Amino acid sequence: MDLSQIPWDKMLEAALDTFYMMIFSGIIIFIVGLALGLILYLTEEGGLHENLRLNRGISSMINILRSIPYVILIVIMVPITKLLTGRIIGINAAIPTLVFTMSPFFARIMYMALREVNTGVIEAAKAMGANTWQIITKFLFPEAKPAIISGLTITSVTLLSNTAVAGIAIAAGGLGGIAQQAYQSYDRLIMWTATIMLTIIVFLIQIPGDYIARKIDKR
Repeated sequence: MDLSQIPWDKMLEAALDTFYMMIFSGIIIFIVGLALGLILYLTEEGGLHENLRLNRGISSMINILRSIPYVILIVIMVPITKLLTGRIIGINAAIPTLVFTMSPFFARIMYMALREVNTGVIEAAKAMGANTWQIITKFLFPEAKPAIISGLTITSVTLLSNTAVAGIAIAAGGLGGIAQQAYQSYDRLIMWTATIMLTIIVFLIQIPGDYIARKIDKR
């Protein structure tokens, strides 16, 4: 394998495109998923603000979106993507589709992380006179932090794989896009280089994420 034959400038550009998709969509995914997961937790039966109608509505919406394969969601979202970005292909067109497919995923993980918190902690907070905001910020989130970090790690890795799909399906570029181009031109060297780079990014996400989650877990 002659590494000098690899166009490292293009590989770097593809990696930056991948990070661009991950960062911009990831910020929105975190905010939306956090909000939806928290609402599910607060409005469930016996929750701090029980509202079963709202809970079931949001839960159903999350389940429906999670059940749609990403490639199919890309096709379904063509009108929305064009409305939001002015185009149906390219790196910016990938952002809305990534948000729509990953926000429900993270919301469900967030909800499960909050449910892991011992109900005794919440009851103790209520007994001390804490209001809802204080319970969430001073008791709920700190206790759920290890599970939230683990959930963020899983979500980030899944988001990375979806950026690769977007690179292939809607010419969004990134490492997935360059791997596809290499495959079509029978350039195995570039294809394997892109694949290895994606694998390295997975490890760079997974290992620190797991370490931080274990470090802050006081159980």
